Amino acid sequence: MESTNGAAAHAADRVKVLERELARVTAQRDDLAADVEALCMQQGSESIFASSSTVLRERILATQKELNSTKQQARKLLAKPVL
Repeated sequence: MESTNGAAAHAADRVKVLERELARVTAQRDDLAADVEALCMQQGSESIFASSSTVLRERILATQKELNSTKQQARKLLAKPVL
């Protein structure tokens, strides 16, 4: 019984960690999207915009990948039966 409670507590702690990580990554994604929008609104050299846009797009894609991975981990933990 004690190991079951320990496993449940560990799973609950892990879910909390993943939820915080998910919130952090989501905030990063939103910040990056705002950066891209701000760049779109700026007037400037197209070559500078193109390189900045590429860098930001890659950062957004990496953040999105991390977000999806964190969501998968959270789903797996929540799907595990606690005995």
